[in-house]
Amino acid sequence: MSTASRYWKLVKLDNTGRSRAQELPAVKNFILMHFPDIADSANNVAIQQQLMDWIQESGPDSQLAELSLRSFISSQIEQVCIQLEMQFGENHGFRRTDLFPFVLDDDGSTQPRAYKPLAKQILESFDPRRGSLSTWTVRLVKHHRELNRFLLECGVYLLSDWAILNDTTPKKLEHILSSYQPLTPGEIQQAQRILESYHAVYRRDRLQQRQAGVKGSCPQPTDEQLQEMAQWLQTEQIDLSPTAVLRQLRMIADRIRQYRVWVKGGSLKTSSLDEGENFTLADRIADKPPEEDSGAGQFLQVYRQGFTTSLQAAMQQVVADRTTRLKAPKSTHFLQALQLFHCQGLSMTEIAKQVGLQAQYQVTRLLNLKALREDIRHALLNRLQAFVLEKAAQYVTPEEIQALDRRIAEALNEQIDKLMEEAAAQAQTPKDYVQDYASGSLFAKTLCQHLDELQPIGPSR
Repeated sequence: MSTASRYWKLVKLDNTGRSRAQELPAVKNFILMHFPDIADSANNVAIQQQLMDWIQESGPDSQLAELSLRSFISSQIEQVCIQLEMQFGENHGFRRTDLFPFVLDDDGSTQPRAYKPLAKQILESFDPRRGSLSTWTVRLVKHHRELNRFLLECGVYLLSDWAILNDTTPKKLEHILSSYQPLTPGEIQQAQRILESYHAVYRRDRLQQRQAGVKGSCPQPTDEQLQEMAQWLQTEQIDLSPTAVLRQLRMIADRIRQYRVWVKGGSLKTSSLDEGENFTLADRIADKPPEEDSGAGQFLQVYRQGFTTSLQAAMQQVVADRTTRLKAPKSTHFLQALQLFHCQGLSMTEIAKQVGLQAQYQVTRLLNLKALREDIRHALLNRLQAFVLEKAAQYVTPEEIQALDRRIAEALNEQIDKLMEEAAAQAQTPKDYVQDYASGSLFAKTLCQHLDELQPIGPSR
């Protein structure tokens, strides 16, 4: 898309969930009439200022001016999603098409309605005297609540290392490093001193910049700042080169970032120190053949059978509870949408048409898949704990139960977490799994079996 055409091409989602630029002929004619040299102009600020003036005047040109800026914003939103995919997608398991539905929701309508698309929200809060529309769009997209919630689920926390270090106190760092993936007291103390050196130098300079009217994101410390931090640390009997200080600061920031994702309920990508031993305890329980002459082995065999039974019962309970809470016709829409998404692999947009809703965001809110998985997880954990207490005594001695007790709580949580992570991954590309049902997650297969057992529900009329 050319730079100029961003002012008359609205980027929106098609039925497959991909982005498409739709040309608005009336807006194009309007822009070319008022800005005939726009293709050669690099002065977006002046163009945007004039369009904002027409919008605020509420004259005959206000509607076309608004659509033009909303088109411009839509292209910026698309670019933010592409940037996030390129920066984090491969390592955290998402694509730009997973991000689009959260923020690319403007259909170009000019009719008054209760729902306000993000592009319109951005435009209404934009002040051209305080910066560019591009910068303002990037900022609001990256602060979008639902988008950030999704990214957190994927293990992405959208703050720079330097902003994270800026707002973390040494006392808070001590709590993080002693409770989450704990370090030794000596390592914690050194990390606190390094953070204090960062605050002493970096915070001081940031404050001076703000007092001088300089704002913006937190950049990486300069070589001069790192040298001053290294000198500060020498007074604390810590001898590090400026390069080593930078490396340590990044490591500390990464620990804080992982902790924040963890406490907010997101998933973390972890790696093993031993590549050949990269198996979780849940993997061992689920896959390792039991030793038949071992009481513990017999117990684990029964446990695996009980896991499936407990999952079926947990799903039945949660789905029944959800449909009871929802009033008709929402309860019917919920069951239809659940089946269409998990068992047929339809997109949210396709489901909306099938069940009689207006837009994909309504389906997303109705299903609330993260909350559904969490409710099932909670119900499953309660059932499994009861099952384990009942069955363990039949297969192992009291001494073996005591030994197993150190593993059972971890094993239950670990295997359930693995199940939910697989379900969340499948929810990102449901069609891929539906095409090969055998490759679907245990979560989706069990849910579809339960939905098939319910009274068949046809599309909403």
